[in-house]
Amino acid sequence: MESPIQPPAHLSRLPLSILPNWLKRLTSETRTRILLLYAVTLLVVVVMAVPVFRFFLFAEVDDRVREDLAEELEDFQEAYQAWQATAPTTDVALTAFIDEVLGSHLPEDDNFLIFILDGQFHR
Repeated sequence: MESPIQPPAHLSRLPLSILPNWLKRLTSETRTRILLLYAVTLLVVVVMAVPVFRFFLFAEVDDRVREDLAEELEDFQEAYQAWQATAPTTDVALTAFIDEVLGSHLPEDDNFLIFILDGQFHR
């Protein structure tokens, strides 16, 4: 009796003799292989999608925060230029101006206006 034809070594699959019994039984069915391939593909797609979505989400939030801060800065600079043109530039007048700005302008949620005068935290 002749031996069956063996494929060349570079075309042969992983020899089943080195696999544990439970893995041999698991990979012997074609439907099971397809299911495992589908599960692994789905896992890879989900694992890759999460960082991509986080990147785009954080980029959008960062852009929105920067726009809000630019608006706040522009409003303050306009008020400061108007005050500087009309009021004396003493420390007492500057403190009064800052108190007026903080009293009349309410920042949005999670935003804080902080003023530091002469190296000291003012408000």
